[in-house]
Amino acid sequence: MGFSLPTVLVISVLMALILLSALTFVNLDRINYALYHRQKQWTLDLHSAAARYLVDSTLAGPGDSVSVALFDEEETGVTISVSRWGLYEVAAFRSEHLPFPFIQVVGKASPSDYESALYVTDRNRPLSLAGSTHVQGVVYAPQSGINYTELMGNPFSGPSVPVEKWRVSTMQLPTVDSTVFAYLDSLSSLRPKAWYHLNVPKARTSFLSPTNLSYIRNDDEILEMRGNRILYADRIKIRRESRLDEILILARTATIEDGFEGSLQLFCSDSIVVGEGARLQYPSGLYVSNEERHPCITIRDGSRVCGYVIAMTGGREDMMLEDPCLRMEGSARIEGLLYVDGSACVAGEVRGSTYLRDCFFEISGEKYPGVLNDCIFERPDKATYPIFLEGPYRRRVVKKVH
Repeated sequence: MGFSLPTVLVISVLMALILLSALTFVNLDRINYALYHRQKQWTLDLHSAAARYLVDSTLAGPGDSVSVALFDEEETGVTISVSRWGLYEVAAFRSEHLPFPFIQVVGKASPSDYESALYVTDRNRPLSLAGSTHVQGVVYAPQSGINYTELMGNPFSGPSVPVEKWRVSTMQLPTVDSTVFAYLDSLSSLRPKAWYHLNVPKARTSFLSPTNLSYIRNDDEILEMRGNRILYADRIKIRRESRLDEILILARTATIEDGFEGSLQLFCSDSIVVGEGARLQYPSGLYVSNEERHPCITIRDGSRVCGYVIAMTGGREDMMLEDPCLRMEGSARIEGLLYVDGSACVAGEVRGSTYLRDCFFEISGEKYPGVLNDCIFERPDKATYPIFLEGPYRRRVVKKVH
């Protein structure tokens, strides 16, 4: 009997400890469960703010950094910072409760109010479709109409444009957002601050860091740059072995070698040549602009540009079609926006929205004004466009970045 009491006490203490441990584990489980759901709610708040930004023009714009109130104006600890990146926007979503931000490159869901697959200005002559040209979507054509033309003995073999899909164009292209030109001028003004470029293999400049400004010399060859970087050059040749991702390039003239793959937005004053089989992935773009002479973009066979192709002449006329601003070969493809404020010799495919001041077809040195031959113009529902033309605000995500 003398040993029974200590044994009972030991067993009682052990049982109490076991019970206390069980209650502690239950409480920890409840705490972890509550923390998990709080973190999940913080993440959902972040994504809700991102979804609202895509459709709410009053929420945030370039240069803004704002706190977002959701759910009856209740503060959520979410902040949105928006900046321009070429002809797109970069939106960073931060939560005061989470360690990592959520960053997206964003474009437009519709390029302009016209909602067209093809827009050709009125040059006092009909728009002529030849060969197997196929337009799927709304077509803005001159008031004199659309002709289906036999060319070089070959009759038109594509589908005709339904009457309900034809609209009358004007003598002017849709208006460009005036802030675009001021922004591009601001990029040029940063050039004196650039440092000579040195490749840093596999390094990526975060979009949360200050923009890295670099320049290269004309004889520099293989380049490796990623992320939030602007590269300045006079004449640049982008070799197939180069590794470029998401960057901006400003130059006078540029050549992209056959077979290059990457993503970049290229802004030039004179010319851009894209070699055969090149792949420019989203978010990419080709932009030339020159008011003193006719700039030109050439896209060779088998190449694909995902984003935009834009040529601006400042309203200069090319009545004799001697200085086209775009030459696009037969198996080339553009996804997104094609906008040519000049004459264009177009072939291949445009999956998005096309705006041409003038067009022609050329073979064996013979030019056929107002003719589109063996082209495909199709406007997909889910295409993404640059922030370039005046029109609807609604945004669409291009790509997630770091």
